[in-house]
Amino acid sequence: MRCSKPAARELETDPGAVAGAPLIPGNQVELLIDARANFDAWLEAINGARESVLIENYMFGDDEVGRELRAALAERASAGIQVKVIRDWFGCIGESLDSFWKPLRAVGGEVRTYNPFQLASPLGSLSRNHRKLLVVDGTVGFISGVCVSARWLGNPARGIAPWRDTGVAVRGPATHDLALAFAENWALLGEKLPQELQVLRRAPSPAGEVALRVVAALPRSTGLYRLDQLIAAIAHKTLWLTDAYFVGTPAYVQGLCAAARRERLGRNFCENRVRGKACSIKRQGAHGTQKFKHHHPVYPRSKEKRTDQAVV
Repeated sequence: MRCSKPAARELETDPGAVAGAPLIPGNQVELLIDARANFDAWLEAINGARESVLIENYMFGDDEVGRELRAALAERASAGIQVKVIRDWFGCIGESLDSFWKPLRAVGGEVRTYNPFQLASPLGSLSRNHRKLLVVDGTVGFISGVCVSARWLGNPARGIAPWRDTGVAVRGPATHDLALAFAENWALLGEKLPQELQVLRRAPSPAGEVALRVVAALPRSTGLYRLDQLIAAIAHKTLWLTDAYFVGTPAYVQGLCAAARRERLGRNFCENRVRGKACSIKRQGAHGTQKFKHHHPVYPRSKEKRTDQAVV
């Protein structure tokens, strides 16, 4: 979540418990549009790692993208770098097997699977880890909606454009909180990360002027949901939403309508795909909410929210 100085001051007046995260000043945030920009930035950071690479993703594909990333991780692990990977069991079904990681494990990397299927508790597998997070040395962290899969690059030979998605590269003190978020999830799956890792011991020096919060939602937690409601409540002029899968709960939809009724401009831009065609949610015209249909021949995958000068 990124905030301008005025928006940051307003958020400081709200209880920290709403988002469950403090405001962290002194960061630099770089916007990465679509998968190619994200993949290239990830690989550059991994190749330059000096102490640790922490990565978790919902989906790792056994394709050219997944194999290139695996090779980069294995090269760093063979050089003595701490390489830790979290994969989601359900997200990787049909994409890659656990044996995909054999080359990384052979050189000292460690891979854990979030919530693998258990016959004794079949419904327990419904809990999933949708995070897409990478932290390298505590100097840079990446957050996005991009999975490690060539699908995000499209298929020019078949006329399929790259999928539309957004990521950010974060440098500065917030990378420490990103690493702690990874460490918390890692500890749920086995032994904790080595506490001597520099990225866990202290936050790096300021790198910019962006104040942000790291809302590290775990499965079954509600921090992001509460933050969504807060964002709707503090909007003064604009409320822009982009989501590949907009399934608004009654409370959240009511919050959006209430924001529009407060004589604020509400813009609800919901990107979705149904049987290959783009569509949008129903218009709340009576409350001043506008809709925009997505007609570009691109599979929209981004999940973004913007109110005035605050971005989530």
